[in-house]
Amino acid sequence: MQQLRAPFLPNAEFDNPRAYGDLASLGNLPQLRRYRPMHLSSDALGFRRTAASAGVPDCILLGDSFAVSFETPDEATLPARLGQFAGARVYNAANYHRLLAAREAVQLADDLRMDRGCVVLEFLDRKLLEPPNEPQPRPSWRDPYRRKLLRVKQAIFGSTTANVDVDVTPGQVIAGKLVRRLQNGDLLPNPYAEQVTQRALPDGQTMLFLPDDLSAAMPPERVEDWAAFLTDYRSTLAARRLQLVVLLVPNKYSVYQPLLTASGGGDNPPPGLAQSLSELERTLRMRGVATVNALPALRDAAARNLARGETIYFYDDTHWNSAGIEVAARALAPAVAPLLPPAAPTSGRTAGFASVGAVMPIAAPKASPTKR
Repeated sequence: MQQLRAPFLPNAEFDNPRAYGDLASLGNLPQLRRYRPMHLSSDALGFRRTAASAGVPDCILLGDSFAVSFETPDEATLPARLGQFAGARVYNAANYHRLLAAREAVQLADDLRMDRGCVVLEFLDRKLLEPPNEPQPRPSWRDPYRRKLLRVKQAIFGSTTANVDVDVTPGQVIAGKLVRRLQNGDLLPNPYAEQVTQRALPDGQTMLFLPDDLSAAMPPERVEDWAAFLTDYRSTLAARRLQLVVLLVPNKYSVYQPLLTASGGGDNPPPGLAQSLSELERTLRMRGVATVNALPALRDAAARNLARGETIYFYDDTHWNSAGIEVAARALAPAVAPLLPPAAPTSGRTAGFASVGAVMPIAAPKASPTKR
């Protein structure tokens, strides 16, 4: 059977003491960067490491970059925190650029020697912008004609990412960075600034968003297409004694829009994708697909934390931080726990980064003046 294309090189580690958000990079806005350390590691298959990377897991979590969680420690990713709250060994099979097909999820369960269990599919509302056609995998680091160039890029930039764009040479990358430094809005116009949306929170702090996240609601046909896709996904897994739980994840704008409306800072239309996500939730539930919509819990937490000068999403990044991950994991755990296989006396299900009885709180980042 064909080897799965994982997002990272196997058994790799990566440290960046001065990481910053993808939106600050996308908009070429160095004055809005929020620097923070980043560390991640991968397991023998090339997926993000969790406590379930050794042994047989109870559950597999599929998803995108929200589950990969680049800027949170290994023990604070969504699969790791779900494992703590649900008392499970949750394997992180998230892939930041493509969702594993149902047949690939079954193959992974076979590779991990799972007899039965559950599969959590993290579904970001932004997926509704496109039809549910299975994406073609990007070139793998294993492709023989690309290995040499990839190794050169890794030696220069220290990247652990497996499916990088190896057609771009290191010289082109360096030249591009130099040009972007000049296009800072002072020396030269910044053509990238319009690729992000800037809004002010009630405390005056600037938060960045993707413009697509302000999209209107999707037509009912698009929601129906995705509901049919996920229903078929469930059926494929069920034939292998794997039970599906869909975690619906709102984008950052859907969570913070009610707070932005009170603060001004530009036109803040109602979050149409949040409406479509709720429609998808209703449709999936009608078809008997176990579904958890994280939007209500995340909105409540965003308002509470902001009153304390904290956020649950990064200011300069499209993703949630460790506080947002904890909220989603707590909302998801009650739906996952009943689907876990019976624990064997020697399974060590609760072993790992923290036991269920002593879940480690992850502190939310406090608001601070933007580094310029």
